Amino acid sequence: LDKVLDIAQSLEPKLDKKTLATVIGNQLQDFRIEDLINEFIEFLKEKPDNYRLVFLIDEVSQYIGYNTSLLLNLQTIVEGIGTSCHSKIWIVCTAQQDLGNVVERSDDKKEDFGKILGRFDTRISLESQDAAHITKIRLLEKNSDSKADLKDFYKQHKAAIENQFSGFHDLYKNYSTEVDFIETYPFVPYQFQLISDVFSAFSQAKYVGEGVKDNERSIIGITHYTAKEVKDKQVGYFVPFDQFFNDNFKKDLIHYASNLVNRAYRIDFKKESPEFSKRVVNALFMISNISEVLQKQFSATLQNIAVLLIENLNQSKKDLESQVRNVLTELIEQKIIQELEGVYRFFKEDEIEVANLIDNEGISMPERLDFMYDEIISKIFKKDYKFNFGNNTFKAGVAVDNKNYGGKGDFDILFSVYSNTPIQNQAHDTARNKLVICISEWFNSDESFKKDVTRYAKTAKYIANNRSSSGSRKDTIDVFGRDNETLIQKLRKHFEANLAETPFIIAQRVVMPSELNGQNPSTRFDEAVERLLSEVYNKNALASKVVLSSADLLKNAQNKQQTTVSEPNSAEIELESKIMLLGKGCSLDDIVKKMEEAPFGWRDLNTINTLLGLAQKGKRRFEYKNNRIETYKE
Repeated sequence: LDKVLDIAQSLEPKLDKKTLATVIGNQLQDFRIEDLINEFIEFLKEKPDNYRLVFLIDEVSQYIGYNTSLLLNLQTIVEGIGTSCHSKIWIVCTAQQDLGNVVERSDDKKEDFGKILGRFDTRISLESQDAAHITKIRLLEKNSDSKADLKDFYKQHKAAIENQFSGFHDLYKNYSTEVDFIETYPFVPYQFQLISDVFSAFSQAKYVGEGVKDNERSIIGITHYTAKEVKDKQVGYFVPFDQFFNDNFKKDLIHYASNLVNRAYRIDFKKESPEFSKRVVNALFMISNISEVLQKQFSATLQNIAVLLIENLNQSKKDLESQVRNVLTELIEQKIIQELEGVYRFFKEDEIEVANLIDNEGISMPERLDFMYDEIISKIFKKDYKFNFGNNTFKAGVAVDNKNYGGKGDFDILFSVYSNTPIQNQAHDTARNKLVICISEWFNSDESFKKDVTRYAKTAKYIANNRSSSGSRKDTIDVFGRDNETLIQKLRKHFEANLAETPFIIAQRVVMPSELNGQNPSTRFDEAVERLLSEVYNKNALASKVVLSSADLLKNAQNKQQTTVSEPNSAEIELESKIMLLGKGCSLDDIVKKMEEAPFGWRDLNTINTLLGLAQKGKRRFEYKNNRIETYKE
């Protein structure tokens, strides 16, 4: 108070400091706004017409907070000054947000604050300078000797510096010039933008107190604190981004956010040191919460997390990635974080509970096969499993391992997934009319894909069994549902890509991927089926004359003239041989069914048409109820 009164007296020498101090110190004194306005009016009577008194109130939003009564007091003051002081007294307020936001944050939205909005008619947006620029000037300015040392260091290691901190989106920059390096070191330019985004994300997620914002003050504060922590490091040391997650940062975390990260700290990490594991946790916790829009520029991937941990130019990115992967794997196993399409994020508390419930969801082998067929295989091939070959259409019976889908067919298609039988043994034991897609050749060694398939199946089952959930649990389940939809798209894409390297068993022979010419799964699949049908129905082409309809067959039957060719053709010879095997008195139906079997696979119309050929050549005749049919009429 004394300092304030000294400043006031320097501006108004007639001021009685002692009396004023006594009045202000009197706790029983009732300070009314009306009295303040009257004092202003009396004060202005002695001033010339061109006199102006300006009150500057800094950080008014911090003072008001959510308190409606304080905002009403301010409104009453500015209204009284506006109506009684004839524009001779001005009030200028600064805040970290505009006046409209201050009003919106008040705890009583029913009050009419239109007057205060109207009185502050002049609103100036004071765009602050770039935080990185301010930080360089205020905190990171170097003396001449330091500048010389850094200049030499940059010249010697320019290529390594450019390479070590590269790979980010243009929004997150590397050092651009020698001057930029000298001004920014020991920090890296991308860090100022990224920590600003982290502050914004934590504020949006309500992980920090109300006063923490992504403004210059917060960025300068955390940078200053971080710089002091590393002030004794030698030239060549670069501040890693996880260093920002220090006591100064953590003191503003609310209890809920602290619990999320502390749960990760409590893991007994096996593969990496506790210190390094904690650094990975800190870096991931910061960047995994930035907005979805910014995640497109800087997502929480393995590669990005590794770069955030770089401390010197000699560190191998590949080795760092390996270490980070070990930590992330353990965090996933402990249901602390989730990985989706290569991006990692922390589970929230309710998500952790649901993740554990999903993990404990029982899933049988038939259920795994159902998910594999319904959600992957059938979505990629989109087949009715009917195939045109030669003069007929053949239907396939389909199975995934030992579970059948779609009933019996003319031949079989087996998607071998979980089988451990060596492929040559499997070929030997497979029926000749079965096509085997040997997915197991890569599936069983692809542990990540197998885990993801199981995770998808368990999640889908849990969601199906808990559709009646409500409230926050429903919201959490919806999150897992969206993530699961993203996961299945990834699984289908991975599965489809691996089909290019998948061998087939065709008619008991292993056919390697290089032997097929198709450029995509569908054409390769069709080619494999074509090859199988060519092997199984290798006499289909004998009945090559196409009979498109019953009308065509009737036309041939009504031809009373016998052919001048007396010798039967190949198809007729095969048919005659089958009739002989069937024995005397076999029916037309018997013959048609016999010729539908392998190796013929003839269509019924083609079989009948070939029989007509035999009759026209005098080799066979038709009888109906023991009476010979002399003419070929309908």
